[in-house]
Amino acid sequence: MTATTRPTGAIGYVLSSEVLLAKGRDAYVRTYPTADPSHLRPGPLPQVIIAVDRGTPAIVNSEGVGAIATEGDVIEVYFSTGHTFFPLELTLSEVADAVSEETIDIADSIRSFGDRLNANHHRWHRRYDQNHRP
Repeated sequence: MTATTRPTGAIGYVLSSEVLLAKGRDAYVRTYPTADPSHLRPGPLPQVIIAVDRGTPAIVNSEGVGAIATEGDVIEVYFSTGHTFFPLELTLSEVADAVSEETIDIADSIRSFGDRLNANHHRWHRRYDQNHRP
């Protein structure tokens, strides 16, 4: 998909859905001790890590929804149980294991379908930190 009408230049690394899912299942059980980790599924793909706000890591998914790492080096990553998308907290160390060599512009990774997605793209593109690009 090419989003030619969106501003480009906000480049990030695609995160491995398989690695994120394994880390997410661990976090799912930590957060919900009685949950069955086999019910957890990846969130909207792809999930991309970018730098914002002077180099702070952020993860943005194909819906243009995401989170920025906290000072405690924790970040919310979106997953699903088949009914809804919801965030689970992962450490930046856990996320680092999922970083691939594949890069993508968020203009292309965020779906193109309507004003909501374009607004989400614009918000992340505006916060993107070119000087601390991953």
